[in-house]
Amino acid sequence: MKPAPFDQANALIRTAIMRADYPCFRGEVARGRFEGTNILVLAWRPEPADLERLTAGGTLYITFPGVDMHHHISTSFAEATLQEQPKIG
Repeated sequence: MKPAPFDQANALIRTAIMRADYPCFRGEVARGRFEGTNILVLAWRPEPADLERLTAGGTLYITFPGVDMHHHISTSFAEATLQEQPKIG
């Protein structure tokens, strides 16, 4: 997978692992249980080989180096920023 640009991006992020600048959204949760919590959202676009593995039932792994935090995976920016309730199940 590769980082992807998205309309809501308002900043760039660079880490030692990524070694390049990538668009991101920096903000905070506007309401609910995590209201006021800082968030960072990156968009990722799967490559054809990634899609094949996922379609075949493959697992998606997410790494957060150096942090112990809640995480979200979604295909919706509103869900990623907790503006909508995540769909579970």
